[in-house]
Amino acid sequence: MLLYVLCITLSIVAQSDLSQQVKIYHNGKVTNQLTIDSITVEETSGPVIPGKNWVILGGYTDENNNYQRSVIYNGVEIAPKLNAPDDPNPEYPYNYQAALYDGTDLYILGYRLVKDAISGGVNYRFAVWKNHEYLYGLVPNLTGPYPTGFDVDNGNVYIYGICYDSNYEYEKGFYIKNQGTPVVKSDKIRGFDVYNDEVAYVTEFYTNLHYHSSNKAWEWVPVWQLFYKGNSDIIQSVDRSKRHWVQDMKIRNGIPYIVGYTDGYDDNGNMVYSVAYYNGTTFSNISHEQYKRLEGRLITHDEQGNVYLLCYAENEGVYVVLKNGTFMYEMAASEGFDVLRIVDRSAHSIAVNGTDVYVSGREISKEKDSNGDHIYNGILWKNGEIIWRRENGKIDNIYIY
Repeated sequence: MLLYVLCITLSIVAQSDLSQQVKIYHNGKVTNQLTIDSITVEETSGPVIPGKNWVILGGYTDENNNYQRSVIYNGVEIAPKLNAPDDPNPEYPYNYQAALYDGTDLYILGYRLVKDAISGGVNYRFAVWKNHEYLYGLVPNLTGPYPTGFDVDNGNVYIYGICYDSNYEYEKGFYIKNQGTPVVKSDKIRGFDVYNDEVAYVTEFYTNLHYHSSNKAWEWVPVWQLFYKGNSDIIQSVDRSKRHWVQDMKIRNGIPYIVGYTDGYDDNGNMVYSVAYYNGTTFSNISHEQYKRLEGRLITHDEQGNVYLLCYAENEGVYVVLKNGTFMYEMAASEGFDVLRIVDRSAHSIAVNGTDVYVSGREISKEKDSNGDHIYNGILWKNGEIIWRRENGKIDNIYIY
């Protein structure tokens, strides 16, 4: 058996000669010597995922106690490069909301505050980058529009979110295709996806038609309504003593998958919680004997079509991953911290790479620091184990492709 040992030595021959020598040894003797003209070492942030591209969105507090928005691409901070030439000196910095890869190109969605010159109120400007290059920006002609996510289908960008009526009293849903006219819906859009140019979205609307006479029940209950392929369907049979909350939706091969959670009362008047799940044909509730309050938050698939649900266990204060309805991993905080329950779904994420499952979220210190403040860290788990902690920061979203 031949044994080769690779040794790398760095030597400075003269002040003007910064070449580095690489020597290959065979049985203790040099067999070849190569000279490399230059080596560039670039500082990296975050974990390494071999053979994959990965994007992490979030932010951190710097040494001057200023909050910095962050986009890390394959370990390199690229947020300073994501500028908007038609918005050269923004009054407020851009927040980076989501990233996705459509099979060809990488897209990043951002937004920033703008002041409404007429009402004196606040609005938002949206911006989209494609392969790190500025694609376009827009300020929708809506009242207080806020982007909650986006999708790309056949090169078309769909941004969706919430807006308000003219009096800022009621929330509505909207989506915008590229830079077109916003489509506004009377109910808030809770899940959104596009498949073959067919827009699908799910809303929650409240009804009192299912009033329950017991005092252990809700008078008004939200129900799920799915809009897809020109149809509008109530997708669950309403239990008059339970509420159903939508959290996320994905379309796979033309089939809508939806996740959320249910809260209500059992026959003994006890409050119960379970994951609510829809697989395109059947609405069901998923419970786990260990977790008495399990809330479905996000949904994704792997290449084989397996369904992964990211859930939050309220009583235990941990994230839980289910694969095809079966428990996989529990993700806890660091010692001295609690997992932060995040209602905004853009503030945590789940991604699958082969057999590995990545989850991002945040943790909060149990004790306050010397300034009387809690400490918040961004956390990234791999298969239930913490692999990266962004101290005094956030990991809002991780995308792997």
